[in-house]
Amino acid sequence: MHVRIDRRRKLPATTLLYALGLTQEDILANFYGKISFKHTKDGGWTTPLDPLWMKNAKSVGEWKNAKTGEVLMEAGAKITVRGLRKWQEDGVKQIAVSDDDLIGRYSALDMVNPETGEIYVEAGDELTAAGLKTLLENGFHEIGCINVDGIVIGSYVRNTMAADKNHSREQALIDIYRVMRPGEPPTLDTAETLFGQLFFDSERYDLSSVGRVKMNMRLELDAPDTMRVRQSRQPARALGRRADGEPVPRRTPSHGKGHQGTDVGRRHRHGHAARSDKRQARGGRGARVLRLVAAFAVHGPDQSVVGSHAQAPHVRARAWRSDA
Repeated sequence: MHVRIDRRRKLPATTLLYALGLTQEDILANFYGKISFKHTKDGGWTTPLDPLWMKNAKSVGEWKNAKTGEVLMEAGAKITVRGLRKWQEDGVKQIAVSDDDLIGRYSALDMVNPETGEIYVEAGDELTAAGLKTLLENGFHEIGCINVDGIVIGSYVRNTMAADKNHSREQALIDIYRVMRPGEPPTLDTAETLFGQLFFDSERYDLSSVGRVKMNMRLELDAPDTMRVRQSRQPARALGRRADGEPVPRRTPSHGKGHQGTDVGRRHRHGHAARSDKRQARGGRGARVLRLVAAFAVHGPDQSVVGSHAQAPHVRARAWRSDA
């Protein structure tokens, strides 16, 4: 997944989240549920019975009742809602699984040696047989994995984070500054100032009360209409809509053809899109001045980001005359 800030060169979506102060663990916690596995003395693992992620899942090894040892599901079988309901009626609380059911999942947390600082597994890393052995040898007997099934919940955000070369807020701010101000030597102070001006400076960015109401409705927020700058959690909410596979609502602008896209937070004046670092004015009767504000666009993993994209036909800001 990628974002474009003011229609500049695309960046990994997680770069924007890093710049907002989120860590790898925070990003995964925002977009995925957590599945806990606890190691047992017999060499297996147990996990609480949870229909939320077990529904329609497929077992890799045998699933057993952790208390009685009874085989509940054969290897390779698909778990049904009816089967889960029966397990709940029978009082099953914990499911016993093997290493095979953990291999291939993604860690939800950083596994770090508190004494030496050595990192065994980072948040978002894929678990392997060798990795599980290393964790057990170093005393990690409880592992948290993100809930990704490949059917309802995809690994788009996790894959984006794995491909992102930035891993901290400082790196992300510098990268955004290079995109917004190419050719200028970046420093952390100037990068942080620019990022704050783009989205959080009330003198440069104004959603308006109507924009705030629309933002609250679209992203299910409860911010008052007097808060006219972007909140830190709004980009995560917007990306969440795309990551969950929810279709992006259509918007029909006041001119040209309707389009389908996810330009989150862009403010339009007089029906035209705008950019943050330019102002356009022309003399003469009827001339208008466009106030141009920052915007970022979210592109899904299967969505084109070239000129054929639905956003392309109307992204040019221009002055127009009322007497035309």
